[in-house]
Amino acid sequence: MWETIAGIVAMLLGIWEFYATYKAFKGLQKHGTNSNFILVALWSGLFLGFIFFMGGITLIFHGY
Repeated sequence: MWETIAGIVAMLLGIWEFYATYKAFKGLQKHGTNSNFILVALWSGLFLGFIFFMGGITLIFHGY
């Protein structure tokens, strides 16, 4: 039961991370930036969201 709850929380965190990365990307398109590391930040946001989401699915289906 606790694994399922933790899995749902992890999936929600993953979805939120995808949304935050999407909003950051749209803000970057609209306003631009002089940062050299924004591409790394966007890719790491997508990667972290993927890890949370897949970890949540694994916890929900007890695949550990």
